[in-house]
Amino acid sequence: MTKKAVLLFGGFNPFTNAHLHIGRLAKENFPDHEIIYIPAKMAYFQRWKHAEGKDILPEELRLNMIRVSVETEPDFRVCDAELNGLSTGRTWNTLEYLRQQEDYGELVLCMGTDKVPELETWEKGHQLIEENRFFIITRGERLADRMTPFTLEHRDHFVEIENTLYADYSATRVRRAMWEGDRDYINRTVPAPAAALLLAHMDRTQSGEQ
Repeated sequence: MTKKAVLLFGGFNPFTNAHLHIGRLAKENFPDHEIIYIPAKMAYFQRWKHAEGKDILPEELRLNMIRVSVETEPDFRVCDAELNGLSTGRTWNTLEYLRQQEDYGELVLCMGTDKVPELETWEKGHQLIEENRFFIITRGERLADRMTPFTLEHRDHFVEIENTLYADYSATRVRRAMWEGDRDYINRTVPAPAAALLLAHMDRTQSGEQ
C-alpha cells in the first residue's frame, strides 16, 4: 500500500513552536497521513529570500532542530532530500522523489494563503494543482480572496484552516534574539530540545567571535 503524507516545506530558519503546531494541525485534519518537514538548502535563502550568510543557520543545525522536535510526535518525520541533493529543491522534483523513491501516493502540500496565487507560476504548476491536495493556513487574507480562476476550478483540492495560536511567532525575531543574546525569548518560542541545540550553536558562534 502506498503511503500518504502532508508536506511542510520551508527554511525553518530556525524551527519554532509555530512550525510544530502547524504540523499538529495537519495531523488533526489528515489523521491517516504522515507529517513530513522538508527544509530547504541554503541556496534557497540566497536566491529567493536574498538573505546573507550570517542570517542563514547551517543546514545540519536546521535539520537536527526539526528531528529532535518531532521525534516524540507519532508519524512525524523530516526529509533531507533537498539538503542532500536527492531533489533539486523545486517542489515538483521533491514530490517525484517521494513518490518514486519512498513509495508515497497521496501528498498534501501545506502552505499559507499568501502562497496560493503563486502556485501556477511554479514548475508544472497546473499539473501540481490538478494532482495534489493542499492544506492552507490562513495568513492575512482568506483563501477565497487569494484564489485564481484556475485554482477555483480545483477548489475541492484545498482545505483551509485559520490558525491564531503562535500566529505572531517569527523566525526572524528568533534570529534577532540570538544576536541580542535573549535566551528567554528563544526558550519561549522554540521547542525545548531544539532550543538547546540553537543555544549551543549561539554559544559556539559567540565564542568564535571573541
